[in-house]
Amino acid sequence: MPKENDVLLWCLIGLFSAWGGATRYILNTEKKKSKRRWIAMIFEMIISCFTGFIGGLLAMEYGSSDYIALVIASLLGSMGGTGLKLLYQKVFNLKVDKK
Repeated sequence: MPKENDVLLWCLIGLFSAWGGATRYILNTEKKKSKRRWIAMIFEMIISCFTGFIGGLLAMEYGSSDYIALVIASLLGSMGGTGLKLLYQKVFNLKVDKK
């Protein structure tokens, strides 16, 4: 059973990951000067949460502090699919398209 502190930490990791995804979406639409759509932003945040949780798990597995786990979750969350491709390359030694 997870401790109360662990539940709070994982909620924060999810929040920081989603926040990173929203930030990435806003920056990308601003750079391209395209119209913002809520559904596209939600999809970006879902991908970012998944990537951020993986980053948080990896940080915890390697014995990082809670703060570093939040930083890694935020960074991977803001990277979204790009961060996921980099993790694929590192973990599975795969060559991934740069598209």
